[in-house]
Order: sequence, then C-alpha cells, then structure tokens
Amino acid sequence: MARWCCLAAMLAGLIGCAHPEAGIGLDGSLVILRPMAGFSTARLSDDWMIAGTPPKTSPAAVSEDGQLSLRFEAGGKAYALMRRVNAQLLATPYLAWRWQQLGAIGVRHPVRIVVGLADAGGKNRKGMFGRLLSHMTSTAMPDFDRSIIVSFGSSALMRGSLDASVEKSHRRGIARYVVRGGRENLKRWWNETVDLSNLHRLAWPGIDMRATRIVYIGVTVQASAKPASGRFGEIRLSR
Repeated sequence: MARWCCLAAMLAGLIGCAHPEAGIGLDGSLVILRPMAGFSTARLSDDWMIAGTPPKTSPAAVSEDGQLSLRFEAGGKAYALMRRVNAQLLATPYLAWRWQQLGAIGVRHPVRIVVGLADAGGKNRKGMFGRLLSHMTSTAMPDFDRSIIVSFGSSALMRGSLDASVEKSHRRGIARYVVRGGRENLKRWWNETVDLSNLHRLAWPGIDMRATRIVYIGVTVQASAKPASGRFGEIRLSR
C-alpha cells in the first residue's frame, strides 16, 4: 500500500508540473514532425514524449529516391513518439501528412497517428493506465479526454470508416478512423489530409468543441509478430 502511495505521489507530481508545449505559429500552422538527416530521439526538444521502448533502429531517418522520411518499425512491443501541443481544435483542425506503409497489416496497420484532445476545465480522466503511461514517458503526458487514432486498414473498402467508443470506467473516448487501406496500396506514398473537427463531430456529436484543445499528436506503433513499418514525411497541423 505504501509503495502505491509513493507511486501515486510521484505521478501526481509529474502530471502537476508545467511541461513545454508546441504552439501554433503566426502563419496558423505547426509542423509536428519533419524528417531530418541523423534523426535521434536523444536530440528531441522537451515538448516530445516517448512511451514504451522503441527498437534500437526506430525511429530513424531514411533516404530513398532522393526523399528523406522517418521510418517507424513495429516489433514485439508497442511504443509511441508524441509531441505535446497547445492548439484549439476549431482554429486549427487540419492535419496533413505524407506516408508509406509496408509489411503486415492485420485489421489495421500497426503504425498509426494519434491525436489527444482535452476540454477546458476538464478533470484528469486518464485513469491508472494513463498515469502509468505518463511515468513511462520522458515528460508527463497531458491530461486528455478523448483521442483520435488514424490508421491504414487491411481493405480499401475500410477507407473512411469511423469507430467511436467510450471507456466507461475511465470516461475516455477513443475514435478510430481509417484514412486509407488495402494491400494493393502498400509500398506507395500517399498525401493525406483530415479535418479533425469533422471526425470529432461524427464521433461525439453531443460534445461542444468550442473549448476543446489538441494536447498531443504523434505516431503510435502497435506490437506486431510480422515485419511491418511505416515511413512519414512532414506531419503538419493548420487552420
């Protein structure tokens, strides 16, 4: 019991402290992720968070046909690279990126984009799992009320599908959106743009978005028994 109390106190301290956040620029946009030669998680700014233990070779900058990208490999354990963000959802709803998916898909490809959302005045709704995840990251995760996961599906027919749910025990909503799919579309580069506010409206029609903020954006990689990877060009948030 004493050990859990100490852990709770430590986690509360992590969550309660102020941590750096990436804000929207004067042009109304924010580059979340940009591939750079010699990329290393050890040189990331303080507004980045790493959850889990990525493979030693991932993420890494790779060059192919003269184009630089950031490769995320799936392995035996899940991990995520996320950036703390402070942006109003309705003011900057457009998320755009370039990606290429490779290897095994399953129902959804293991390499995905994740967006965390919080309401003004909301309470900590992460539950014990969220707090333990905060403890695993280089900086504490922000409190969030809902998350949107954007993925690549096993079939092209899944494109545009949206599955929203609420974890009743934690009162935390999760929406899963398939932006593209199909094994025939693997190994090809795709430019994508999604309106996060529209996805939020479809997933949770009863929630007023005027006070909703985007609090983190990143890439999450699920564990995979078969070889799979995803490559990303620039990921950008804009109005």
